Amino acid sequence: MKKFDPEKLINWACKTRHPQDSLDKHMVDLEMKLQMVSEEIAASLEEQSAAALRRVLRAIRDILRLREDAVLSAIFSPASSKSSRRPDLILSDLMSIKCCF
Repeated sequence: MKKFDPEKLINWACKTRHPQDSLDKHMVDLEMKLQMVSEEIAASLEEQSAAALRRVLRAIRDILRLREDAVLSAIFSPASSKSSRRPDLILSDLMSIKCCF
């Protein structure tokens, strides 16, 4: 990955200006464009991080719901003849599942 070099960017921007534009005007325009791009990037990052947080919270809710369903299933379903484990041990295993919040 190439490292960003601000000096090269500024030199390139100065060379690409129209010959009739003053350097000051060109630099002010460039600064305004960079500010606008920066604000767009910040807004996009904010939106993406909020969406990621919503997905994490939804996943946690799903995990809790599944854990609750498994606990209720272990409590209320008759013990299978194939299973040699007691329901109270299954329940303690399920309750030991840690959630990350």
